[in-house]
Amino acid sequence: MYWRVLFLFLFSTTAFGSHYMYNYGYNQERMRVFMSETGEFEYGNYYLLKGNDTTNKRWINGGLRTEIGLEFLKFLQLDLAHTMISGQNRDCSKENIRGFSLSSGIKMVFTSPAFNFEVGGGVIGSQLDYQNNTISTGMLGYGNYLTGGFNYYVSRQVTFLLQYSRVIQRFDANSPNQDFEKIRSNMNVFNMGVRFFF
Repeated sequence: MYWRVLFLFLFSTTAFGSHYMYNYGYNQERMRVFMSETGEFEYGNYYLLKGNDTTNKRWINGGLRTEIGLEFLKFLQLDLAHTMISGQNRDCSKENIRGFSLSSGIKMVFTSPAFNFEVGGGVIGSQLDYQNNTISTGMLGYGNYLTGGFNYYVSRQVTFLLQYSRVIQRFDANSPNQDFEKIRSNMNVFNMGVRFFF
C-alpha cells in the first residue's frame, strides 16, 4: 500500500515537475496581480417566460473572457471579468443573441505538486441583444455563479487554466415582444486559456 502512494507521489512530481518547481518557487506572502484570457463555451437552457407560459429552449453560446484580479497569500483570488458572448438556439439558427457580461468573484486556491485546484463563486450581470426573425430586443440580466477548475504552472508568470462554472441568470426584455417578457437561463460554462502574473 505504502509503495503505491510513494510511486504516485514520485510520478506526480516528475511528470508535473514544471508546475511543482514554479508553484512552490515564490513567496507565499506576496500579493500578485494577474490577467487571464480564456475561450468560453456554454450550453444549457433558456426559459422564455410570458404571462403564465414557459417555453424551454436549448441554447449554445461561445465567447472570449478577459479577467483581471489580485491573488493574496497564494490562496485567495479576487477578480473582475468581461466576456463577449455570441450564441444561438440549438434547434433554430435564426434565433440568436449577441452581447457581453460583467462579473466579479472570489476564489480559493488549493495547491498540489501536480496542479492547483480553484473553487469559488460570484455575481454576474449581462446585456444581450435577442433576435428571432423580425423580432429584435435588448435584455438586461443579473445572477450568480459557482465555479471550479484547475491551473498548471508552465513558468513563474504563466499558468494554463481549465474551468467549469454553473451560471444562473434572469433577464428582462427592454421592450415588449411576442416571444417573451422575461428569460431565465441555466448554463454550463467551460473556459480554457492562460493566466499571466505580474
